[in-house]
Formats: sequence, structure tokens, C-alpha cells
Amino acid sequence: DIARTSYFFTQIRVLITYIRLLFLPVNQNFDYDYPIYNSFFAAPVLASFVVLASIFGLGIYMYFRSAGKPQLRLISFGIFWFFVALSIESSVFPIPMIICEYRLYLPSVGIFIVVSAASMALYKKAGEKPKAALLLAAVVIVAALSIASYQRNSVWRSTVGLWEDIAKKSPRKARAYNNLGYYYASIGQIDR
Repeated sequence: DIARTSYFFTQIRVLITYIRLLFLPVNQNFDYDYPIYNSFFAAPVLASFVVLASIFGLGIYMYFRSAGKPQLRLISFGIFWFFVALSIESSVFPIPMIICEYRLYLPSVGIFIVVSAASMALYKKAGEKPKAALLLAAVVIVAALSIASYQRNSVWRSTVGLWEDIAKKSPRKARAYNNLGYYYASIGQIDR
């Protein structure tokens, strides 16, 4: 039970977490213990709103500057896609899970469009040496994200491992310990 306004203020902050997860996927958690914000003027909410408004404003700016520049139109489209795709679950209608990483599947397409279009625009304007540096950077980023994906998948290898990870990252959530205890019992580790 969370008030619509508190849910909305919290979702402003959640959107920043989603963006951070797309660019820096660390501290992922299946069941976050996310703080609830009850005021728009709480520093994290206000700062998040300024960042989100700036990103949205950039989308509008790119749209109006996109005449004859398809990359700008794609960047604008990707930004709007991200916000529209998240608008159902991150609005004023509270749903039980404040933040869920799976909610990023569809909105992430918009971010991928933004990154791809911006990368192509940058690549086209770069000289030969900067192009090589951009390609090297892309290879390093893909390698780092591949390693991160592999490591995150190891957490999902077993149900017990998943709930151990959740209990470690959300130590105040009873559900994590309840489910972890249940799965320990199911594999005969009653003492744990």
C-alpha cells in the first residue's frame, strides 16, 4: 500500500536507476529493497527529475534539429521510446514491485537506438585514428558487458544462489530470507 504520489516520486528515482543499469549493470538485484520517497523536493527525487527532464528536452531538441539528419531523428525516437515504454509501470498507478529489471527489456530498445545512432554519427565525423579508437572502445565495452552478463548468469544458475544474492543485497527484506529458507529446506540444508 503506497500512495500514488509517493509511488510517482519514487518512480522518478527508479528511472535513473534503470538508466544506470543500462550503462553500468552493477549491483543488479532480482528483488530490490528500494526506498520510498514521499516528497518531490527530496534531493534524490529533485535531482533525478532534473536529469530526466534534461534527457527528455534533449529528445525534443534533437527532433526539431533532425531535418536532413536521420541520426538525430533516431536519437529523438529512442529517447521518446524509452519514456513511453516505461510510462505504464512507472507512473502514478502503484504496482507491488517498485523496481524490476525485467521492465527494462522493451524500453532498452530505445536506449540501444540512441547509442547506435549516436555512435554512427560520431563514427562518420571522426578521422581515421579516432575511428580506430572508437572501434577499440566498442570492442572493450562489448567484452566488459559480456563478462558482466556471464557473471550475472552464474547467480541465476541455482535458485539457492539467486536468493542468497538477494538476501545479501536486500538484507531488510523478509521475502528474501523466507524464500532462501524454503529453498535451503528443499535441498535438505535445514541447519542453514
